[in-house]
Amino acid sequence: MASLLQFRIRRRGYEPITRRGGEEEEEAAPAYEPAMFEEEGLEPDELEARGDRLMARGHRRASSWWFTSFKHDTAFAIAEDFRMASLSYVLAKNWRKAAAAFGNEAIQRLKRRSPPAELVAAVALLASARCYRKIQDNAGQRGEVAAIKLALQKAVSLFTKNNDMQSAATCCKELAEFHEEQRELHAAVHCFLQAKDYYGSGPNPNEQGVRYCRAIGSLVSCRIRLLEGAAARANPV
Repeated sequence: MASLLQFRIRRRGYEPITRRGGEEEEEAAPAYEPAMFEEEGLEPDELEARGDRLMARGHRRASSWWFTSFKHDTAFAIAEDFRMASLSYVLAKNWRKAAAAFGNEAIQRLKRRSPPAELVAAVALLASARCYRKIQDNAGQRGEVAAIKLALQKAVSLFTKNNDMQSAATCCKELAEFHEEQRELHAAVHCFLQAKDYYGSGPNPNEQGVRYCRAIGSLVSCRIRLLEGAAARANPV
C-alpha cells in the first residue's frame, strides 16, 4: 500500500519530505504515508465516502463555537480530520478532493503558529500541489493552475522561513517545472535559479540538485532566445 502513496510526477521523481519538530503531535508528518485504516481493503467509492465523512467532521468542528473554544488542541484535531480525509482520497485516487483536503489541513496547521506546525503545513501544501497535478481532465483548469502555484509558493516561503533550505529547493524546483509546463519560461528560469541557490545553501549542499537546476535553467534560457529569435525573423521591423 505504501508504494501507492510514493508520488512521482510524470517526468521526474521526487523524494517525499518528512517533517520532525519539537511538539510531540507534530513530530512526523510525511507528505504521503500508508493510511492505517480498518477500511484499507475497501473499494474506491467506499474510501471516498470515508474521506467525505472525515471532511464533514473537520468542517463541522471548525465551525463549532463549542469545539473551537477549547483552543489548545482544536486546530490539531481539525487538521488531523483533514489529513486522514486526504489520505483516504489518495487511496481512492480522487486527486481533486485529496488536494482540497491537504489544503484544509495546511490552514489548520498554520493556526497553531509554531515552527513545527508551519513545517507540517508546508508539507501539506506540497502534497496538495502534487495532487492537483495528478488531475487528468481539464475541468476547472484555470483555478487548479492558480492553486498549484499558490500552494508551492507558500510552501517555499514556509520552508525558507524555518531554514529548511533543501525542502524549499524541492518545492521551488517543482514550481519551476510547472511554470515550464505552462510555457511560462521566464518564470521557470527564475525558479530554477532560485532552487539552485537553495540547493547550494546550508551546511550540506545538494550538489546534484545544484547541477540539475543550473542545467535545466540554462536549457530553458536557450529555448527563450530561440523563440525570441524566431519571432523577430517572422516579424522584421
